[in-house]
Amino acid sequence: MHYLGLENNPVMDRLLAMQVFTRIVELGGFGKAADSLGLPRASVTQLIKQLERHLGAQLLDQLRHRSPCLLYT
Repeated sequence: MHYLGLENNPVMDRLLAMQVFTRIVELGGFGKAADSLGLPRASVTQLIKQLERHLGAQLLDQLRHRSPCLLYT
Protein backbone atom coordinates (compact mmCIF):
# COMPACT_ATOMS: atom_id res chain seq x y z
CA MET A 1 0.00 0.00 0.00
CA HIS A 2 1.29 3.44 -0.86
CA TYR A 3 -1.02 5.87 0.87
CA LEU A 4 -0.44 8.30 3.71
CA GLY A 5 3.22 7.24 3.92
CA LEU A 6 2.39 4.12 5.93
CA GLU A 7 3.62 1.48 3.50
CA ASN A 8 6.54 0.48 5.76
CA ASN A 9 4.64 0.40 9.04
CA PRO A 10 2.42 -2.69 9.43
CA VAL A 11 1.25 -1.62 12.90
CA MET A 12 -0.04 1.68 11.55
CA ASP A 13 -1.62 -0.14 8.61
CA ARG A 14 -3.50 -2.36 11.07
CA LEU A 15 -4.62 0.60 13.12
CA LEU A 16 -5.87 2.34 9.99
CA ALA A 17 -7.57 -0.90 8.90
CA MET A 18 -9.37 -1.09 12.26
CA GLN A 19 -10.49 2.52 11.88
CA VAL A 20 -11.72 1.77 8.35
CA PHE A 21 -13.54 -1.35 9.58
CA THR A 22 -15.27 0.67 12.30
CA ARG A 23 -16.30 3.35 9.82
CA ILE A 24 -17.69 0.74 7.38
CA VAL A 25 -19.87 -0.70 10.13
CA GLU A 26 -20.94 2.75 11.36
CA LEU A 27 -21.83 4.08 7.92
CA GLY A 28 -23.03 0.84 6.36
CA GLY A 29 -20.76 0.58 3.35
CA PHE A 30 -17.27 0.55 1.90
CA GLY A 31 -17.87 3.55 -0.36
CA LYS A 32 -19.32 5.71 2.39
CA ALA A 33 -16.41 4.83 4.67
CA ALA A 34 -13.86 5.63 1.96
CA ASP A 35 -15.49 8.97 1.23
CA SER A 36 -15.69 9.93 4.92
CA LEU A 37 -12.02 9.05 5.48
CA GLY A 38 -10.79 10.63 2.26
CA LEU A 39 -9.34 7.35 1.02
CA PRO A 40 -9.68 5.69 -2.37
CA ARG A 41 -12.23 2.88 -2.34
CA ALA A 42 -9.58 0.42 -3.55
CA SER A 43 -7.44 1.27 -0.50
CA VAL A 44 -10.36 0.62 1.84
CA THR A 45 -10.95 -2.77 0.23
CA GLN A 46 -7.26 -3.67 0.46
CA LEU A 47 -7.05 -2.62 4.11
CA ILE A 48 -10.01 -4.81 5.02
CA LYS A 49 -8.56 -7.77 3.10
CA GLN A 50 -5.25 -7.33 4.94
CA LEU A 51 -7.02 -7.12 8.30
CA GLU A 52 -9.04 -10.24 7.53
CA ARG A 53 -5.87 -12.12 6.55
CA HIS A 54 -4.13 -10.96 9.72
CA LEU A 55 -7.06 -12.10 11.90
CA GLY A 56 -7.79 -15.24 9.89
CA ALA A 57 -11.49 -14.42 9.67
CA GLN A 58 -13.93 -12.84 7.26
CA LEU A 59 -15.24 -9.65 8.86
CA LEU A 60 -17.41 -8.17 6.14
CA ASP A 61 -19.44 -9.33 3.18
CA GLN A 62 -17.28 -7.77 0.48
CA LEU A 63 -19.37 -9.14 -2.35
CA ARG A 64 -22.17 -6.82 -1.30
CA HIS A 65 -19.76 -4.11 -0.03
CA ARG A 66 -21.86 -3.44 3.04
CA SER A 67 -22.51 -4.49 6.61
CA PRO A 68 -23.72 -6.27 8.67
CA CYS A 69 -20.36 -7.57 9.66
CA LEU A 70 -19.84 -11.26 10.14
CA LEU A 71 -17.98 -11.22 13.43
CA TYR A 72 -16.77 -14.50 14.84
CA THR A 73 -16.59 -15.04 18.56
